[in-house]
Amino acid sequence: MISLFISLKHVLSVGFLLSSGSCLQESLVKVTEHSRRNGNIVQRKQTTSELTCALLCLRKDGCLSFNYKAKEQCELLSDTAAQFVDGLSNRAGWIYGEIVTSVQWNKNGPPLQITFTTLGASGRTGPQKTTGYQGTPLEGKVTLDKGTQIWIVPTTGRYSITAWGASGGNGKNKGKVEFTEGGKGAKIRGVFKLDAGEKLKILVGQQGMSRPQPVQQPIPGGGGGGTFVIKGHDTPLVIAGGGGGGAAFESGNTSLKGDNGQKTENGTRHGGYSGRGGRRSVSSLQASGGGGYSGNGENSFTSTGGSSFLNGGAGGESKPGISDGGFGGGGAGTGFPGGGGGYSGGGVEKLSNGMKVAGGGGSYNRGAEQENSEGVRNGDGEVMQFGLFDTNENTKIYKAEILKRITSHSLVSCTQNCLSNSLCTSFNYDTLSKSKRFCELYKADGKARLVDERGWVCGHLLKRQKFQRLNVKLGELEMVDAVFSLLLTEEGFKNHAGRYGPNDIAGYEGTTLEHKVKLQGGIQMWQVPRNGSYVIEAWGASGQDSQTEPVRKGGKGAYMKGTFNLTRGTLLQILIGQRGSKGNVGEDLTGGGGGGTFVVLSTGSPLIIAGGGGGGGSLKDESDDGDPGQTTEYGSRYGGHNGFGGEIKVEGEPYGSFEAGAGGGLIGDGESAQIAKGGKSFRNGGVGGNSPSEMHGGFGGGGAGMKYPGAGGGYSGGSVFKKSKTIAGGGGSLNAGADQVKEAGANEGNGRVMISLVRQA
Repeated sequence: MISLFISLKHVLSVGFLLSSGSCLQESLVKVTEHSRRNGNIVQRKQTTSELTCALLCLRKDGCLSFNYKAKEQCELLSDTAAQFVDGLSNRAGWIYGEIVTSVQWNKNGPPLQITFTTLGASGRTGPQKTTGYQGTPLEGKVTLDKGTQIWIVPTTGRYSITAWGASGGNGKNKGKVEFTEGGKGAKIRGVFKLDAGEKLKILVGQQGMSRPQPVQQPIPGGGGGGTFVIKGHDTPLVIAGGGGGGAAFESGNTSLKGDNGQKTENGTRHGGYSGRGGRRSVSSLQASGGGGYSGNGENSFTSTGGSSFLNGGAGGESKPGISDGGFGGGGAGTGFPGGGGGYSGGGVEKLSNGMKVAGGGGSYNRGAEQENSEGVRNGDGEVMQFGLFDTNENTKIYKAEILKRITSHSLVSCTQNCLSNSLCTSFNYDTLSKSKRFCELYKADGKARLVDERGWVCGHLLKRQKFQRLNVKLGELEMVDAVFSLLLTEEGFKNHAGRYGPNDIAGYEGTTLEHKVKLQGGIQMWQVPRNGSYVIEAWGASGQDSQTEPVRKGGKGAYMKGTFNLTRGTLLQILIGQRGSKGNVGEDLTGGGGGGTFVVLSTGSPLIIAGGGGGGGSLKDESDDGDPGQTTEYGSRYGGHNGFGGEIKVEGEPYGSFEAGAGGGLIGDGESAQIAKGGKSFRNGGVGGNSPSEMHGGFGGGGAGMKYPGAGGGYSGGSVFKKSKTIAGGGGSLNAGADQVKEAGANEGNGRVMISLVRQA
């Protein structure tokens, strides 16, 4: 079996087991159909499919790309189209593939690889939002400061950091196809010891600009931005220089391509040094220098130089609006091209023969095990949507529900069709037919099975996901990053909110938890994948706000964090607390209590529990805001203790005649009134308390609200306490781990759990 990644933008990724059986190699291959590279062919082979051709390239030393034609022709190449402007030619029936990345790891699992991108931004300013990291390990972990990305090191260890500078923009002529290349960005890699909690500032360089065709005059390219990784306030770790812009294409061969980003610290062509910006060889030149780490690039009267990293890193501005520099200090161009940004900025020079050339930015490397090279990066980042298929050659799916049968000229096209059909989960593809090659799309069901069939390839879709081609990669640190949620999607499963837990696991499709979680009464069952030291974080759910004016707020859930030594195969029971429900019947629309979040061993021993918040009360009955989830083991407002549920109390004494439900604990249910019910304990299933007015308690032991608000669930349940005002208590919390962090009232909304492997045993 081979794992096959196919992208909606023609990206193929192949993962396979090496013959030794002890090492896994996963590679990403970028595929372009109806194209062929006329490059340096190192070997020709006969293969049955483009998939097999890709595998041959991955196994061949020195192979960087391949050409494949349907008549079993496979050409292995030692260069790539990315290294040449005219790299590909249009050839019907051919497929060109280029190795983008290839990573090997042992059977214990992959290294942590975190990819920072431009987040879709382009031009002289950086990204304004982080939505591009949704569904990646960086979701919720990155903040922005004027385009620079701020990331906190999650755990102490050795990190390999690789940075690519952006390329300069291409120079163009008067509306024709000729152009002069911008210089390529540098690649800088180093290894660093980083401590948990340290702050990194990451500026991902963006490609220099040039006005789109058609234009009425030759135009140069702006300088490419440098890529910066800075620790703390002012300690550079790695900086990769950007390429200089290409000169405007003119007749007479007076134009030169931009210089590449440099592997040394100084910029070229009157470039800067020691972190300074680039300059111009003559003050009359209509172009500007690239910015450095500490100094801006030199301005001209028609454009501004690139800003230094310390001054924000904006690309230079071309006042006629022709060729702005890329974010990361790229200089702007007007009559001449702009210099590249970097540790020291690239300059701009007019040679004695009249040729115009922009310098590349310098680079910096403070790390060990250095790898520094120049001129290896075109553009900035790419974002591609892909799907992962399990594929089997000479095999066919049989007795499944067929959606469509079409002709397809390649395996890539067949998988594209499957990804484009929201119901498609499997396909068959005929590789032998010389005229019409059939692609069969299926919606798999329990009747489907596999049969041997020569010449056919079958595939089963495992997940759809985003792949972001890297600009900066931090990695080589073993980590499991499992984030447990309510299993809710934007499209539905709304019945999972409220007092009951989830009833299916579809919300984990396309994540690291796919096929690894089972449900038991809404509680998620997960096995520890390997021996090691784990950090577990838990957030309790908040209580619901009241629905009458003025609104009384539900209390926020508690946050708990601890470190635990866990053994491979250990079964964890994970209950994610859910927010209390809103009522819609009656006058006193109080809030249900929030559920606690529980991580408990299969033996029943708790590891960590975060208490839920109490519901908000009604002003009419002199109720107040709900209490937050507590950091202590006791529920608030005379709440439960030692794992028992809360009670209904008047001035500290038990009193069950007024309508509200107390919060459930680990082992004891919350007290119920005549109609409004208390939350169930974790041991009894964790269901939230029931309210006839639908002010239900949240899953995780939240108490129901009615005339009065419901209390929060947790290790020990919160009580509902009435004196001059009625207040719903928050649930208690428990932390059995080391290196504890506790915070009351830290989470609004539903709960969640994050589990990270920080040290493998």
